[in-house]
Amino acid sequence: MIDPMRRSIQLSCRSLIAVVMLLLTGLLHAGTNNVGLLVPAYFTSATDWNRLALAARRVPLIAILNPNSGPGTQASASYQKSINSLRSAGGQVVGYVSTRYAARPTAEVEGDVATYYQWYALDGIFLDEMTNASDERVLSYYATLNQHIHAQHPRSLVIANPGTQLPEVYRLRNTADLWVTFEYDQGYPAYQPDAWVSKYPAKQFGHLVYNIPTVQTMTNDVRLACERRAGWIFVTNDSGANPWDTLPTYWDTLVNEVERINLSRRPQAQINIEGLGTNQLRLAAVAAPGLWTVENTGEAGMWQPRRELYFRDAEIQWEEPIDLSKQVTFFRLRR
Repeated sequence: MIDPMRRSIQLSCRSLIAVVMLLLTGLLHAGTNNVGLLVPAYFTSATDWNRLALAARRVPLIAILNPNSGPGTQASASYQKSINSLRSAGGQVVGYVSTRYAARPTAEVEGDVATYYQWYALDGIFLDEMTNASDERVLSYYATLNQHIHAQHPRSLVIANPGTQLPEVYRLRNTADLWVTFEYDQGYPAYQPDAWVSKYPAKQFGHLVYNIPTVQTMTNDVRLACERRAGWIFVTNDSGANPWDTLPTYWDTLVNEVERINLSRRPQAQINIEGLGTNQLRLAAVAAPGLWTVENTGEAGMWQPRRELYFRDAEIQWEEPIDLSKQVTFFRLRR
């Protein structure tokens, strides 16, 4: 574990200084090159959902909720508790909906979407069984669903799963926000994404790989996903008819590998501070993905928590009321 002091940055402020001196310079805008875990959480185990929540404090994580190939017939108090816990830790949850390769009536799909949002606090929808045909009827089907979901739930994330490569027109027609372009138990080392994928942010693509028995192969697959501009990855040793009904036995190692990659890609923690007069500061921070605590101290050196921030892919800005006429103030990020 990295010493928290090595993750922190301390800055000193006085009332007559308009811009506070940085002890670490070169504040970078948090890039969109983080890799996250897209987890088909097709299980009811509260223990596994708790493990997802712990991981979400360290890496970007989206869990796919799937009670019964859809929302099921009634709300589950257990799922509600697990979802709330995961989201409080910084993770996101999307609800599974089948489209039967564009053969399912849109009214049924929209009904499932409405039920999910009625029963659970969700961040979006996972449209499964997406075809990759490029005829107008199919494109219109998915574009209309995507538009409907965003109209009803403007902050929602729509993930579509063809499980294979698809024409660029799916991106151009805005059929989703994120596409899973690989879902299989073999062939990943030889897989090559279509050339058009390189024109778009990696966070718009995900890969799901199952029946991978060894830690070494899992690690190789995660690194290959990064090279192939997949912003979201999941690898498991689970297999069979439902390879998503448990977390992999190497779950902790998978989380560690994703965190290691993200730490290597950007500064661990940086804060920029600007004075807004004698009693207010504006702060902007970037950090490796996960949950961080902003701490504050004066000359006495006793650190006190001020707030928690969850970093994904953006700089976070906020203001702090500080009486700079009476004290020297230091801030740091710690986790």
